[in-house]
Amino acid sequence: MPKAITSKDCYACGRDNVHGLRMRMIPDGDAVRCRFVPPPHARGFSRVAHGGIHAALLDEAIGVAVALRLGIKSVTASLSVTYRLPMIIGKPVVVRAWLDRRGRRFAYGAGDIRDARGRVIAEARARLVGLRERHTQTFVGRAIERK
Repeated sequence: MPKAITSKDCYACGRDNVHGLRMRMIPDGDAVRCRFVPPPHARGFSRVAHGGIHAALLDEAIGVAVALRLGIKSVTASLSVTYRLPMIIGKPVVVRAWLDRRGRRFAYGAGDIRDARGRVIAEARARLVGLRERHTQTFVGRAIERK
C-alpha cells in the first residue's frame, strides 16, 4: 500500500494539528485520494459541513497532486469550487485530485469530493504557481512528508 502524504502542522493534512482536518492523501495512479469523515467541528449549520471545509479539502488535495506529479512545491493562485450536494457531518467522503496540465508559469489542477454512492458533492479547479527554493525555505520548509 502506498504511504500516506501528511505534514506535521498543516491545517488540512497536519497529523499533529488538533484543530485541523488531518487529511491522509494516498497516491492513486496520476492522482491522489483521501477518505475523509467530516468531524463535528467542520459543521456549517445543522448536519452539513461548512463550504470552507470543501474548499480546504480540495485546495490541499490539488496542491499535493501537483507537487507529486511535477516534483515542485506550489501555492494556489486561484481556486474555483462548485458545490453540488451537501457534505453531511459524520458521513465518509472521498476527495480526489489530479494535475490537469502544466503551463509556462502556472500548473492547473482539478479535483472532486464524492459521497459513498459516488455522487459528486463538490468539484474544483485550481491554478497554482511553483515556489522557488528560497520561497520554499522561507514559507514552507519541509511541508510534505510520507508516513
